[in-house]
Amino acid sequence: LEDAWATALFEAEVGQRCDVSLQVPEEDRPLSCCVSTGLAFRGSGEKEAARQEYHEREHRAALSWDSRPPQAPAWVERRVAGTSRARPHLTTAMRLAVRSVWRANDTSSRPWVSLKDHWEDVDAEREGRFQAQAALCLDEFRRGFTDGDCTDGCFQIVDVEFMACFLAALEVNAMVVADEELRSIGLGLYLQAATFNHDEDPNCAHSFVGRRLLVRTVRTINAGEELTIAYAELAELSSARQARLRAQYFFDPLPKGLLPDSVARRDKLLAEVLERSTDGAWSPVVGGLPWSSEAGVLTVATTVPNYILTLAQEVHKAWVSAKAATQAGDEVGATRHLQAAWSAASQGSVRLGDGHALRLAVAKDGMDSALAASMWDEAAPFARAVSTASQLLYPKAWPVVALSLARLAKLELYLNQVRAAANAAEEALRLLAMTMDDRSPVIGELRQIYAQACAEMQAQGQQARHRVAAKTAQCALTAEPA
Repeated sequence: LEDAWATALFEAEVGQRCDVSLQVPEEDRPLSCCVSTGLAFRGSGEKEAARQEYHEREHRAALSWDSRPPQAPAWVERRVAGTSRARPHLTTAMRLAVRSVWRANDTSSRPWVSLKDHWEDVDAEREGRFQAQAALCLDEFRRGFTDGDCTDGCFQIVDVEFMACFLAALEVNAMVVADEELRSIGLGLYLQAATFNHDEDPNCAHSFVGRRLLVRTVRTINAGEELTIAYAELAELSSARQARLRAQYFFDPLPKGLLPDSVARRDKLLAEVLERSTDGAWSPVVGGLPWSSEAGVLTVATTVPNYILTLAQEVHKAWVSAKAATQAGDEVGATRHLQAAWSAASQGSVRLGDGHALRLAVAKDGMDSALAASMWDEAAPFARAVSTASQLLYPKAWPVVALSLARLAKLELYLNQVRAAANAAEEALRLLAMTMDDRSPVIGELRQIYAQACAEMQAQGQQARHRVAAKTAQCALTAEPA
């Protein structure tokens, strides 16, 4: 476990989670919100920890501007009395940068010296963005100090050029922090974790316990073998991941163009289309049909017949319609669109493979929309498909696989499919023990689901035995004597 040097919640999470622990409030203990900054805390201890780390300075910076409506987030623009100037918006990365340097000043340390910024690789457009953001960060940084409480050494080196390089370093070193359900909630700077390299077949998985980072191996590690993690989503085509890593991290994960066997297998599954032959057997269509959420059906990368293209485009169109319905707040409508997409993905003699990227996207969104609309029966087929695809695409011991089984177990129990719930919960617990902290709320809930499912299976077994015994007794009473 490594605690973060600094963290910053994404804007949608500010005020909804404790800004220090990154945890949601307990049912009987609402968050305490700071009027001047809009930040929220779960208790006095966490508020004191925030004060020592960054909140006192953030509070002082906020008060250097004039008043704003209570409970407004810290980045809301505010006019300075008698002027036309407004407090600028600070992105999550910018707030992380300022908090990091505030803490460095207070501890007289320079943690950034080990971070690579790749400034020589930054293009002119990105350099200009960093410079503009750096000026705003520098203003916020200085507003957090009084005249006599700044360490001279730190204050002298913190200028626009430094801030710009530090923002560049954070772009390639900060980690996206996720909650126990793997939802992205903010950014964190983890100095030890910044030394981990990416691998297309990583031997470690990482998760978070609040703001603390947990890294665990997912297979046996040989002596001298480098520990690696995944910087990007594994359940996407390697070409898309390669382009993303080149753009953000300035390296090529596949420099020789040769795909490791595990990556080639994953790419094949992500693009696989199956066709039924005359004898009823399903076989993969040569070349498959690649798809990505950004570009849609990648027709230039395939030679499949037009009727397969038409099928995929129909599924994609329904998926896009569902996205629009979700954005409009119509989860029932989104579920209906995704059900139509699901049906289109399995038409007659042609269907998208179980691990196909588009089929997985439809299943994930279908499960989320159905659950949001309390359509439990409709959510079940999607949840089962997500679990199946996750087990096909990810390493065996991977947090995504475990959580897909955990969600499935909960849903199966709700639908009274107790044996399926027990099986899913048991496997999820086994995988979570390998990839997450034992104190995770997900593990606690899963243990309860497993116990309840087993108890109901036992009760159902007893009821079945009683029915058999009663029927046997009834037959004995009605039987004629010899």
